[in-house]
Amino acid sequence: ISIDSTVSTNIKESNQESRFSKEILRSNTQFLTKFSNFKLAVHAGFYYEKNKFISFLETINSDNIPSTDLNFQNDLVYNYSLSYINSDITYKKDAFAAKLGIGTQYFKFKNNIDGNQNNTIINPSLKLLYRFSRHTNLVSTYSFNQVAPEETNLFEGFVQTGFGSFRNNEANMQFLKTHNYSINFNY
Repeated sequence: ISIDSTVSTNIKESNQESRFSKEILRSNTQFLTKFSNFKLAVHAGFYYEKNKFISFLETINSDNIPSTDLNFQNDLVYNYSLSYINSDITYKKDAFAAKLGIGTQYFKFKNNIDGNQNNTIINPSLKLLYRFSRHTNLVSTYSFNQVAPEETNLFEGFVQTGFGSFRNNEANMQFLKTHNYSINFNY
């Protein structure tokens, strides 16, 4: 092993440069109607998001020579579009009420990590309510949700988040699937 004594490896300075840009387009429409003991609501829309994240950590040694490790660089472009239609129907008679909802969403992702990805998901929900009196009721709810990945979880490698602190990440394009149940008694 030979070590060149003329080159210093002491780090004199570390600088991180980060650039983040985001563009959003959102449009939606609603239709509401009521007939007999039923209420119907339909929501439709479109959502588009474009994110760009560029970062790199540059170190300058005592000889004023800058260097950047590939583990400390990001060049992420993340486009996300969503078309959706959500509907719910509510039935109410005397002390009983029920609400059934269903949401359909078509996701389209494009990024420079995994390429293109399309996904259609369905999110059902159900709510049951029974009133014992004006102030006392029993409510039971269920919903299934699939949450799209967010841009904060898509970068790879190290990013400096504060003085002397770093965050390391591996990109994950998986949807977060959740089931939510609740039973409430109000009095």
